[in-house]
Amino acid sequence: MSDFVCAISGVYPEEPVISTTGYIFEKRVIEKYLKANGDVCPLTSEPLTLENLLPVKVSKYAKPRPAATSSIPGMLMSLQNEWDSLLTEVFNLRVHLDTVRKQLSHALYQHDAACRVIARLLREKEAAEKVTTQLQRETKTFTEAQAQGLSVVQEVGVSEGLLEELQSHAKMLLGKRKKRDLSNLPSKNIVSSMREIASFTPHSSTLPGITRCLVHPLSKVDDTTKCVWTAGIDGAVHLFDVQNEKTLCRLHGHLKRVNSVACSGYRSDIVVTASDDKTVRVWSSSDNDLESYKLSYLLRHHTKGVTNVCINPMANLFISTSRDLSWILHDLNSGQVLRAYRDLPCAMPVLMFHPDGMLIGASGMNNNIYIYDVKGDCSPTIILPGHETPVTDLQFSENGYYLATASACPGGTVKLWDLRKSFNFETIQPVNEENIPFSPSKICFDDSGNYLAVTGGTTDANDSTHYSAGCASIYSFVSKTQLELIKSLQSHTNLVTDASFGRNAQSLFTCSLDRTVKYWHVNNEQETTT
Repeated sequence: MSDFVCAISGVYPEEPVISTTGYIFEKRVIEKYLKANGDVCPLTSEPLTLENLLPVKVSKYAKPRPAATSSIPGMLMSLQNEWDSLLTEVFNLRVHLDTVRKQLSHALYQHDAACRVIARLLREKEAAEKVTTQLQRETKTFTEAQAQGLSVVQEVGVSEGLLEELQSHAKMLLGKRKKRDLSNLPSKNIVSSMREIASFTPHSSTLPGITRCLVHPLSKVDDTTKCVWTAGIDGAVHLFDVQNEKTLCRLHGHLKRVNSVACSGYRSDIVVTASDDKTVRVWSSSDNDLESYKLSYLLRHHTKGVTNVCINPMANLFISTSRDLSWILHDLNSGQVLRAYRDLPCAMPVLMFHPDGMLIGASGMNNNIYIYDVKGDCSPTIILPGHETPVTDLQFSENGYYLATASACPGGTVKLWDLRKSFNFETIQPVNEENIPFSPSKICFDDSGNYLAVTGGTTDANDSTHYSAGCASIYSFVSKTQLELIKSLQSHTNLVTDASFGRNAQSLFTCSLDRTVKYWHVNNEQETTT
């Protein structure tokens, strides 16, 4: 009876039948097989029908049991065989898992290697694109310079060492600003007592008009020195001594209107000027002798009038911008061109360094403000839209958090921006003491960043290019996000083109197209009383 099992299922049949082919089957199993596969024996493939199946008589009360499970040793042997099979299967699974892990590790290594190769190729592609762009700019500059007979200087680039030096200096300036002493800063009541002390006309009367005024750096650290740089339409730049009412130094050389004057408190012996004659001139003096400024070198890298120059806080770099849709970063000591940004989206009349020296703000004639990073490429990192007319001027506050921008008439406004959020938190329509709006031309923060001077002029209703009077208004922060008008200075008879605060915001210089430079100072009696 050891082989009395179903030939298909391999178990003892409940209702056995025997076929004419000689095999024993479970009746229900063989019937299902014949219906599904036709009348063929599953083992011999001989013809087999249900009529060829004969029932086998077995006892219904004593069913046969497998020999392996008929005793305890047999059951233990069966369990041992199953356990051995399970261990073998687990071992095979472990071997397979180890093989799959090795294959996955190899695949991941290949993927990582491929990613590194792709990253390197992308870096090489970007470097090649930068080189190509630079070569294209240099080729265009060379072609334009050859056509106009100008000298061509190759871009040197900003070295890693210079960038590290600039970043280190920026961190130092940031810590220094946080610890600055504002105890001597006058209150807004004292600043509102500002009045005219003197008026002088240092420039030629044949080409009337003064375009820029800038307090000499020594005037902000020495009480005995009160000097101001002035630039005029006559092409001259003067250093005027206010106390002695005389011109200390005249810088002659520009052939057309001088648009900008820049100097630095870090190196007060150097001044940079820019003119409509397409040139930038760097002047220097020996031992801070205010009467011995002489031309150090002349730059002719722009193809149109140069509108603005600015020296960085470290006084080793300066920037110039021109109507030829370009701005250039120079080395102040040698005059070498470090970077030239050409083919700008619009003319940018004014560029200014951030107080940290790592950012550059640019005003756009397309109503936008552009923020560049010195260590970045030629693309702006931030673009601030919001003005409805061309942006003519911008100034960073001393704390480095705020940016003030001014737009041209008609409808010119002054906007205050929080650089940490790129958010415009205040918009001012400048007004004079009679509450009449005027068109802003220039803006200027004092050294503390608490006071803002806005200059401009009132225009005729029928002719927006003719100014009937000049205006200079001083605003003060009443909160972190709000300014109020505290003083309006009205004495000029034409457009006020620029303003510059003196030491501790106690004085202010203004210049105008009416050929005059005016010196304003707070009321000394009120200052002493306070």
